[in-house]
Amino acid sequence: MREWQQQAQAYNDCVVREANADSEIIAKSANAEQEQFRAAVEKIKATASATKAKLDRQ
Repeated sequence: MREWQQQAQAYNDCVVREANADSEIIAKSANAEQEQFRAAVEKIKATASATKAKLDRQ
């Protein structure tokens, strides 16, 4: 392999590693946000169910 090909391959490998690292960070952030959203929805549902049950007993 010629020197320029090795340098081009090294550059490309670096770009791919950086892109993969960025993708992993984005995926982790999105998953964390989704989990927080699900937890908030479940809390609201639980509160609504408890309030409905209380009102139904009256």
